[in-house]
Parts: sequence; C-alpha cells; structure tokens
Amino acid sequence: MTELDTAIRKQIAAFVAGQVEAADLAGWLETEMWTADDEPVSVRDLGNEASRLLAETANGDWSEGDLRERLGALSRNYWLEVTPRRTWTGSGDLTRHSDHSAGAGRPRVVAFA
Repeated sequence: MTELDTAIRKQIAAFVAGQVEAADLAGWLETEMWTADDEPVSVRDLGNEASRLLAETANGDWSEGDLRERLGALSRNYWLEVTPRRTWTGSGDLTRHSDHSAGAGRPRVVAFA
C-alpha cells in the first residue's frame, strides 16, 4: 500500500465513523487525486470510485447511510486464506473470510481509527 492508499482508507474510515462530513471528504479526495497520476492504478481506482459515490450521493442517488455502507465496503482490505485451484459454475463458496492474516501472522486490520 502506498501512502496515498492508506490516507484514502483512513479518510473514508473517518467518514464512516461520522468524524468527517461527506463534503469535506469529497474536497479532500479531489485535492489528493489531482496529483495521483504516478500512483498505482489500484489507488487511483479507489479514489475515483469513492469520488463517484460521493457525487452520486450529492446528486440524490444514494442516502448518506447507503454512502457510508458502500464506502466502508470499498475501503476494506481482505486476505484470502485459501484460493481455489479450479472453479465450476455453481460450485458454491470455495473461499472463506478470516480475521487472521496468514501472511503477517497476526489479526488483520478491520478499520482505521
């Protein structure tokens, strides 16, 4: 993760927790994304998706509760404990969520404070 990626996730977490207003988050993202050309595509996608959701909410497409839910889901990190070797249509759930990062050997970060 880059510094900007971490900063975006922290700002989203602050919004989800009610510590930052939507307009403030939108303004912050606009400023930060203006100079994000050298960032990895995943970071630009995260910032752009968050900005899109904020704009759609400002347009009346989503409620603030919907926005919090969608931004919260957007900014979470997940580690997969097992990845399937093969998948079949209708094969069911082959991976499972874990609150433990096998790679780091410790509990994963659920949210930023």
